Amino acid sequence: MSWIQKLYETYEFCSSGTHSNIPNPISHTTQMAHIEIVVDGQGNFRRAKVLENKEERKTLIPCTEESGGRSGKKPQNHPLCDKLQYVAGDFANYGGKVTTGFAYKPSEPYENLLNILRKWKESDNHPMVVAIYEYLKKGTIVSDLISANILPTVSNGKIVAESFEGDKKCAPPIFRIIPQGQVPMDAFVRFQVEGGSTETATWKSESLKESWISYNKSLLKIEGFCSVTGEEHAKLAESHPAKLRHDADKAKIISSNDVTGYTFRGKFLTAEQAVGVSFEVTQKAHSALQWLIRRQAFRSGDQVVVVWATTGKQLPNPCANSWDFLGDDFQEDDISTSQTGDVGQSFALRFKKKLAGYKANITDTDDIVVMGLDSATPGRMAITFYRELTGSEFLDRIEKWHSDFAWLQNYGRDKDDKKKMMLFQGAPAPKDIAWCAYGSKVEGKKRH
Repeated sequence: MSWIQKLYETYEFCSSGTHSNIPNPISHTTQMAHIEIVVDGQGNFRRAKVLENKEERKTLIPCTEESGGRSGKKPQNHPLCDKLQYVAGDFANYGGKVTTGFAYKPSEPYENLLNILRKWKESDNHPMVVAIYEYLKKGTIVSDLISANILPTVSNGKIVAESFEGDKKCAPPIFRIIPQGQVPMDAFVRFQVEGGSTETATWKSESLKESWISYNKSLLKIEGFCSVTGEEHAKLAESHPAKLRHDADKAKIISSNDVTGYTFRGKFLTAEQAVGVSFEVTQKAHSALQWLIRRQAFRSGDQVVVVWATTGKQLPNPCANSWDFLGDDFQEDDISTSQTGDVGQSFALRFKKKLAGYKANITDTDDIVVMGLDSATPGRMAITFYRELTGSEFLDRIEKWHSDFAWLQNYGRDKDDKKKMMLFQGAPAPKDIAWCAYGSKVEGKKRH
């Protein structure tokens, strides 16, 4: 469990900052919202809008263990913000079609969300939760969105149930932002609450985040030994997060829910006996990994390679070629049409100067982790490579690669002087080597 320990340590180091680029808090996930509804403190509808700006659609929302990695025919609802089939009590009245597992009782998704929201409200009485609960229990979201010209209808009063055909620039706003193949009733809704605190956005409210984390912890029932921290009576996780590589990623690294096969049976009576990880540890570790992948990972199809320091210090990209590694720290003299021996010396001096900047920040005792991930199926992910290095060992290997495997390379022609060839002394990136061996057109295909 070394990998999860290192990720847990990384979360502890990197989550204390006040800037926005930090790992998600535990018991939370992110979703791309399409509609924003604003209510007042008493739960009365004020206004709504379509989130046409892609940058503002990404929304931090509370989630449960089950909803954080939901899938299947009856996906578990999130506790506050969700798709229309969960938040709208009048969803079926306007032609909405629920997920197939709810077909025999279309009101079930809405009732489940309302039930968990009511229990959360009763436990803490947070004003935002109270306002949203009072609004949702009215069951008027779809009709409110029709009145606000957010959801388009057809002649019988039902919501348009087909994708828009034609130029999307001419389509109603909701059609321009929902994913291809989806319809307006698939939209995801988030909320703002006005009239209380100065912070109206639910995804930015620190008090709301703390309220959900506290309540969600109270729901945990299984206690046992945590294999990461060594705590004997820890609240254990029953499910582990997904969405590691992107928001639609269903693959998980840890999963032991197969009670009919031989995942753990034969040596253990229950999955918890096979391996126990506390809820807090797995939430923090997976949040850190998700954050690292989005921030600095090398990607090739489903394969991901991420390198990080547990202290959060900046590292050189091990997958970069020498040109990208040096960035702006090369001179015009390094790019030459001649192939004199002086070019190699110029590169070496400039490279050592650049590397010295990293060595001043990264100590010999810093923990550096290199981790590769890939998935053969949509639901299972494997750690394909894992290595722990000290700071000095990592930088020494970077230096050795760029020094020992440098040669004169052609980077095309100068954009200002088309007659001048861009020749540069340095090592290639691993991707460059793969292209030379197999060609660029085979990218994305599995090779054995």
